[in-house]
Amino acid sequence: MGSSNNDPKKLEFKEEQMIQHLLSQLDDKREDFGIFAIRELKHFHSAKIVEALSSVVKNDSKNSKKIAAIRSLKARKPNPYIKDIIMGQLISSSEDVRSEAAAFLMEYGSLIERDLRMFLEKDLPDYSKEKVIWLLGQVGNKDAVSFLEKQKQSINQEMNDLINDSIKSIKGRNIRLLLDDLKKNEE
Repeated sequence: MGSSNNDPKKLEFKEEQMIQHLLSQLDDKREDFGIFAIRELKHFHSAKIVEALSSVVKNDSKNSKKIAAIRSLKARKPNPYIKDIIMGQLISSSEDVRSEAAAFLMEYGSLIERDLRMFLEKDLPDYSKEKVIWLLGQVGNKDAVSFLEKQKQSINQEMNDLINDSIKSIKGRNIRLLLDDLKKNEE
């Protein structure tokens, strides 16, 4: 004689109801309700949720909701679809959104290096270039060093210090590059 509370079909239905309710709260005029719903959606997994959170990141006018959506998406396994949406946030006029996007993209590690280099070659605002250069310093490898060295000639002088810091960060994580620098300095 089992309890009806332990019926898996009822639990699934209740979960689906919860998801539907949270999704309906995303458009609530009360921002805190929307943010609460976004934060809670990270506990559930479905394509519908990913699509809804991605839409918030791409289209919502409230930066606080975008940041919450980026954090909720970060709780999922990284994938190319989400990566492209988050990359687009590197051009946000909000430093908080750009920083949250960069923190998210660090999850991809060196897999995004090529994407970042291609992104940097676009016509971007300086604040976006700075974030991409910094991010390259966090996830880049040997190829990123030579790319950043080339950028020194084409980028404004004010960013040279940031480029040098990013190169130093990459070399600090790559023993081979560090040893090559030591050999150059000895010669």
